[in-house]
Amino acid sequence: GGWLLATNGDGLREAGEVEDLARADVRVLVAGDSHTYGVCNNDESFPNRIEAALRDRHPERSIEVLNAATDGFSFFQYAGLLNKYRDFDPQVFVVAVYGGNDFIEMAGLAHHFDGTRMPDWEREDYALRDRALRVAPTAMGQGFNAIQWFRKQPQEIAAMIATAVELCEEMQAVCLARRIAMVVVYLPSPADFAWPDGNLALERAARELGVTTEERRINE
Repeated sequence: GGWLLATNGDGLREAGEVEDLARADVRVLVAGDSHTYGVCNNDESFPNRIEAALRDRHPERSIEVLNAATDGFSFFQYAGLLNKYRDFDPQVFVVAVYGGNDFIEMAGLAHHFDGTRMPDWEREDYALRDRALRVAPTAMGQGFNAIQWFRKQPQEIAAMIATAVELCEEMQAVCLARRIAMVVVYLPSPADFAWPDGNLALERAARELGVTTEERRINE
């Protein structure tokens, strides 16, 4: 067997249409990237598992948690999701930030909207990244690509943090105006952990890139 991915007419990772659902006592809207979207069956994504757990804990109330995440999304898209789905009138808006790539993935749009030029990789940096991608593609996508970028472009760290904070403030303003409780959840990169039995993909990426123990913590 495998897993089944299904979305409804609004692009939500839900089996039913929101307008067909009875108004819940509590409606939660969750924005995030692939870690929230889930490479799994719909009911196995963490928003849907939270919904099931809350319903078990509060059987006297109807609770609905809507998974609005999409692969590759970051802070700009999270703000867009809130505006797109705010007429669903959620009482709670959850922003699930993935530390391994959310900050680097918003860099292009951040520079575009600021009218600035995004720094480029040096030729040797491209070559190094390509070698690391060949030996550890998953580790690169889940954290080490960002580590490599920010250690080569350290001035980008403060800039991307400032952009993330600004976008979170914009989302908070919308939530305050509509009396929505906003919750920001941080999902750390696997590179931030000391794995008890090691993690070969992470170690291959770190070795190929020549990343130090201190540099592994850049995503934090």
